[in-house]
Amino acid sequence: MDYDLQKEEERGPRKKRSVWSRLLALVLAAVIFGGVAAFVFDAVYSQIKEPEPTAAARVEQQVPTATERPPLNVDYSRTSGYSVSDIAQIGLPSTVAITNISVQEVNSYFGLFGFFGPPQLQKTTSFGSGIIVEQTEDKYYIVTNYHVVEGSRELSVSFTDEYTVAAELEVTSEKDDLAIVSVLVSEIPEETLAAISVARLCQAGDVIVGEGVVAIGNALGYGMSVSSGVVSAVDRQIRTSNDPQDEEANSYIQTDAAINPGNSGGALFNMRGEVIGVNTVKVASTEVEGMGYAIPIERIEILMEVCRA
Repeated sequence: MDYDLQKEEERGPRKKRSVWSRLLALVLAAVIFGGVAAFVFDAVYSQIKEPEPTAAARVEQQVPTATERPPLNVDYSRTSGYSVSDIAQIGLPSTVAITNISVQEVNSYFGLFGFFGPPQLQKTTSFGSGIIVEQTEDKYYIVTNYHVVEGSRELSVSFTDEYTVAAELEVTSEKDDLAIVSVLVSEIPEETLAAISVARLCQAGDVIVGEGVVAIGNALGYGMSVSSGVVSAVDRQIRTSNDPQDEEANSYIQTDAAINPGNSGGALFNMRGEVIGVNTVKVASTEVEGMGYAIPIERIEILMEVCRA
């Protein structure tokens, strides 16, 4: 009997431990099953529910679609044509530096104190730019500003390879601030002839606000330089005459491309490599920045007709 009671007492605790272990296993199984079920449900739900729109998408939903917006009359070739470096390669061979040696009258030393005496003549040198706009059998014709060649005694033209040749004044228009000079083909060596070219001119009036432009010229007389910007305005009416009786204004293309002294007479190119105007600093002011001006192409063509006549 003692032996059997001892066996029963040993079996009792084992049964209790077995019940608790089964209960714990059941709880763990329920927790694991619930976690797996939640994961599967979330994965399935994320696949079938409509995603929340992003901030960009919400903004786009408020903008009219292409069919609702009025069509834009945009020529993307104006802004996505050549790069600035491409325009430089196209434009530099047709742009020249111009040196003007002129003689001006200045008061003598005694004249400063009110004494009579003949004025003295003083030789001055100024710099500008020009554009090769036409070639004939014996000449290259170059357009520049009138104030670049004004009062000239000697004119010379330096090409993109820095070869310099004497130039002759052909025709001028002080009112338009334009002039045509020419150089003889026979005086230019073969190497230079191979390096230069005639500029392509834009169609008159084919300029729009916002299109990209590149200005090329002999800035400050240091040699050819390139700047870029956009057309800020067209048909900008500016009065440039010093005569108070002359109230007539000239039309200009306004640009934010840097145009400095020496750039006068240089070319303003569009992004298709065409000349749209002749740069000028005559109407520039030291009081403002980012406002350069160019003479429209149609006035160049009028002067060239006079030159051909």
